[in-house]
Amino acid sequence: MQTSFEIPVPTSALIVVVVIGVVVALVLAILVLPIYLLKITLSSEEVTVSAPPMYGFSAKRGEVEEVFVADLSSRSDLRPTWRTWGTGLPGYSLGWFKLSNGAKAFCAISSDKAVVFKLKSGAYLIVTPGDVEGFVSTLERLGWSCSR
Repeated sequence: MQTSFEIPVPTSALIVVVVIGVVVALVLAILVLPIYLLKITLSSEEVTVSAPPMYGFSAKRGEVEEVFVADLSSRSDLRPTWRTWGTGLPGYSLGWFKLSNGAKAFCAISSDKAVVFKLKSGAYLIVTPGDVEGFVSTLERLGWSCSR
């Protein structure tokens, strides 16, 4: 005859497991949600990048010095080198970064062909929309001047 006895799990151990689970879920949400919720909104007066719940940036037309298309693989000066507040994954950069030219930039980058907004403050907004040509055409239709 065999008899089994259970070892009770202390409440404090359950609390620790639940807290760890919640922290892991929050970290994953902060990393993953912005990737799927990223949106670029254009108007004749403003460009806005929104990636809830953590990241967002907007620039008014009067704050923009120059808009141009750049190949980031050949423009090493525009390459993000140091993440100051954002998400950096292989092939994906979202948030605030320091560029190799020393300037700060808000980046939403997932490929090499980027639209770069150089601001009068010396900062940059760098985005890589899925349809760069359509994005540039929309910018031009809204009255923004963009060098290709």
